[in-house]
Amino acid sequence: MEMTSPVTVTATAQEVPKGLGGWLLALAVPVVVVPLLSFYALLGERPALMGLRVLLDPSNRYYSLWWLPLLVGETLYYLASVIAACWVAVLFLRQRASFPRAFVRFWIFVNVGYALDLAATLLLLVKFEELWKNLDFLAEGRAVLGGWFGLLLWSTYLRKSVRVENTFVK
Repeated sequence: MEMTSPVTVTATAQEVPKGLGGWLLALAVPVVVVPLLSFYALLGERPALMGLRVLLDPSNRYYSLWWLPLLVGETLYYLASVIAACWVAVLFLRQRASFPRAFVRFWIFVNVGYALDLAATLLLLVKFEELWKNLDFLAEGRAVLGGWFGLLLWSTYLRKSVRVENTFVK
């Protein structure tokens, strides 16, 4: 009985998933669009935040010491989001090896910031219920949960995908 050696199969260059294709195209949309939306949100919130300065006046019936840290924190959060989103987009487009981790860290930052903002709003709701009568907290809560679900989905893909492993190598 003659022993044969096992056959080694090598994949051709066409068979190896590589480059910004497949599910990475679906990921490209938020990676490229989020910096633009974040910048737009920052510019859009600025006049609204400036109009809320009246809340910092102790004679205002809606005055609270918590308005200042909330308003400053939200502004800094938007600014940091814009900078981080742009950085993640650059890493993605340049196919840098650090992109998958940077993307996950960025979305953790976004989700934590959004959840903290909602929590702060809920705390101020107790004191100023009439200010929040038009806010749909159930929808806001679903958005927070959706953000965490999306993070779980995309982080799993980025960790296990052969295309991601072959694309982000620089």
